[in-house]
Amino acid sequence: AYKKVKNSVGRATDVHTATYNWFIDYEGMAGNENQYGTQRDPGAQWAYKEFGGANIKANDSLLGAAANGAAIGGAGSATEQDCDSSSTDAGSADGNIVDVAKSLLGYFHYGLVHGESNIGSVDHPNKNGVTDCSGFVWLTLTKAGYKTPANMGWFTGSMAADAKGSHQWLQQIDPKDAKAGDIIICNIGNGAGSAGHTAIL
Repeated sequence: AYKKVKNSVGRATDVHTATYNWFIDYEGMAGNENQYGTQRDPGAQWAYKEFGGANIKANDSLLGAAANGAAIGGAGSATEQDCDSSSTDAGSADGNIVDVAKSLLGYFHYGLVHGESNIGSVDHPNKNGVTDCSGFVWLTLTKAGYKTPANMGWFTGSMAADAKGSHQWLQQIDPKDAKAGDIIICNIGNGAGSAGHTAIL
């Protein structure tokens, strides 16, 4: 499905279609369309305007290069205000985090479930397992040798609270200092379900 993304998103004729195609083809959410949420389209419209999308046309050579060279991807349900503020939290950058995250691309189905048993194990992840965004971040950090709570014992809300408070696992930094391998936390309200998203920059 990842190879199909370059065309389904790159040749989409409107922002909603491109965003929805990303959700289905890249995030692998076919069968879970009810998780599309209400904030994806406004966030995509903002990004489209912010980065001059109206002036960009599909280009086969660029689309091919993007598909062949892309190793990191992700999407969230946050808008400009949700992520471009002091609520953006991250841990320390480490190239190993990026390498581990890349090695797990294509693993798992997305679902709002938590726990190591849903993904196999840290040492032997089940490619067909199920986890959510904070579970993926947990597995990546755990495999990279970082201290993490037992059995995916966090979610977006508790990750944000820890980064701003006790620092058991994460340390908040200024968004302008963020680098590849940092953890991004967009916490909206309590951070559960569609009220939050975590990712690896």
